[in-house]
Amino acid sequence: MGSPSAHRGRRIGWGTAGFTAAMAMITAGAPTASAEILAFRIIGAENYYTGTAYTVTASLNYSDADKWVSFYDNGRCVTGTESAHVGDSEMRPWASITWVPATAGHHVLSVEYAGQKMTVAVDVQSAPAGSTPATPPATSPCGLAGQLTSGSAGWSWGSARLF
Repeated sequence: MGSPSAHRGRRIGWGTAGFTAAMAMITAGAPTASAEILAFRIIGAENYYTGTAYTVTASLNYSDADKWVSFYDNGRCVTGTESAHVGDSEMRPWASITWVPATAGHHVLSVEYAGQKMTVAVDVQSAPAGSTPATPPATSPCGLAGQLTSGSAGWSWGSARLF
């Protein structure tokens, strides 16, 4: 039989080991925050025409490390912007841009965010005769270039419209 202080040391050791194991199980079972695109859509349109402005929106689930969102039309950058919250911080973040198609035909719009990508395909018709084309909004670069040129590695507001 050992001394009382040796016995106490073993109890503390076993208690610490048990606590560490319990915390490891709790941590392993805890959900992790991940960046993902939950929804991607064009709001309020069934038919699409050249020169007409449309609102394109992505609903996101993200970690604080990844906020830059890039939008593409047939693989070409439309613009990049930051995600935003409106009101309560518990609401899902989103990013929204104004898209003005310049050409008729099949368009595959895509959004990229933190390594995730989602697409939607639409067919764009020529604008009706006599219609006045919308002016495309100012744009920001997509991807890392957009983050770096927007200021502080993407932590300031981009120039795309957010609502």
